[in-house]
Amino acid sequence: MTKLNTIHTAPPFAVERSLKTLGERIRTARLRRSLTLADAAAKIGTGIRAVRDAENGRASASIGTYWALLWAYDLLGPTEDLADPAKDVDGFHPMNVGKLMLGDTTGFRPCTPAGVHQLLIRTGVPTSGAEVAP
Repeated sequence: MTKLNTIHTAPPFAVERSLKTLGERIRTARLRRSLTLADAAAKIGTGIRAVRDAENGRASASIGTYWALLWAYDLLGPTEDLADPAKDVDGFHPMNVGKLMLGDTTGFRPCTPAGVHQLLIRTGVPTSGAEVAP
């Protein structure tokens, strides 16, 4: 029996909200360009249903459709930094972990320990004699 892919029917709330927002923005971009669904579909070489699904923020719409529509409306540029390991602020991307292990300071440091340390310093919380609980 084939396992049901729940990402299409019940994506995590944050994913669903993000897709809905992206779809609304893509639809707004199409309308501002005075394009019909058929025009947009023809421009990226797909069908009307694929464009409609993306505009409705459906998780089942392919990422290729989303990206092609962004390209068609000249909006792809802002996505170039998406998931860039060099900008991974949590610092846990394998590239940054490797740099950390090699003593290379050009990567991001893990933000939680470094952030807590800076908060303690900047707020003047006394840490002398403090111990970490086991």
